[in-house]
Amino acid sequence: RRVEYIHRPGGGIARVSPGVLAQVVLNLVDNALDALPEGGRLETRTGGDDGTVRIEVIDSGSGLPRELADRVREPGVSGRHDRSGLGLAVASRLVGEAGGTLSLEREGEAGTRAIVALPRSGSA
Repeated sequence: RRVEYIHRPGGGIARVSPGVLAQVVLNLVDNALDALPEGGRLETRTGGDDGTVRIEVIDSGSGLPRELADRVREPGVSGRHDRSGLGLAVASRLVGEAGGTLSLEREGEAGTRAIVALPRSGSA
């Protein structure tokens, strides 16, 4: 399988421990790669504004199943039968504990965009 990886840097320093940030990004990238069994595009973007740092993980896979969109961050809920359904649940919990949010959107006709917004270091 061939996966094209694109990174678009920007943003700042988030108020989160490096270990938590690494686990969140690992879970989101693993989930995105899982959606690309035949290959495709994986893109990460970082950015933000005065109060937040944003991390986006975008894949060109089959997209978030509409029937799971509201539940996919719950433990044990997965679009695949061979997966535990814990990756997004753990990422969502860690982001929430750090004072941030994790949202999921469909990316065009196919694909998913995971958006993490975390408090910027030094912000109230």
